[in-house]
Amino acid sequence: MRFNKKALKRKDNMETRKFEWKGPFAWPGYEKENGLNPIPDVGGVYLWTFEYGDGYLLYLAGMTKSTQKRFDDHSRSFRTGGDVYILDPKKASEGVRVELWPWQFSKNKSDFEKNKHLYLEDVKNQLSAMRIFVAEIPDNSEQHLRKRIEGSLMRSLYGSKESWAKLADRGMKLLKPRPSDKGYYGQPIIAENICPVKIYGLPDKLRVD
Repeated sequence: MRFNKKALKRKDNMETRKFEWKGPFAWPGYEKENGLNPIPDVGGVYLWTFEYGDGYLLYLAGMTKSTQKRFDDHSRSFRTGGDVYILDPKKASEGVRVELWPWQFSKNKSDFEKNKHLYLEDVKNQLSAMRIFVAEIPDNSEQHLRKRIEGSLMRSLYGSKESWAKLADRGMKLLKPRPSDKGYYGQPIIAENICPVKIYGLPDKLRVD
C-alpha cells in the first residue's frame, strides 16, 4: 500500500521502527472450523480481519496486555449482545458492511435476548470467518505505545477514501494526542509494518503520534 510521503515527512528526531505482524490466527475456539493456529497469548496490538481478494481486510485494531484475556472479553460480548457489532461475514469479505446486530442503537438487550438463538448463529458465522493478526509489543516498551499504534491505525483507516474502508468498526473512541501531550505519549515515530500477507488497511509505513 502506498503512503502519503508529505504526511510522513520526517523530523531529525523521528525514528523508524519495525513491527512484525504474525498470523492469520483463528478466533479462540474456532481453530477446528477454519484450520488455523490459535492466537499466542502476548501483549501488543491485534487486528480483526476478513479474507478479501488476494489478502485480508482490516476491520478493527485493538490493544491488550494479554490476548487470551482480551479475547475472552470479546467473546463474552458477542455472546451477550454487548459492545460489538455482529456483521454478515460474506458481505464483509466483499468489503461491504451489513450489520445484523447494531448494538449502539439498542436501548436495551431485549431484542437480542428474544432472538438470541438466531444471533448466536450469526456470531458463530462471524467469528469463524475472522482472521486475527498480532504484533507483540512487550511491557518494557515505552508507555502507551500500544495505544498510539492502535489509534494511528484506526485513524488511518477512517481517513481512507477506498470503498473497503467503510467496513471499519465505528464504535471506537479515538482521541488524537495534542501537542501538550507529547511528554505523555512520547515522540512521533514511523511504524514500518512487516506482514507475510497483504492486509488492506495496514499501511506499509505509518506515522504514529
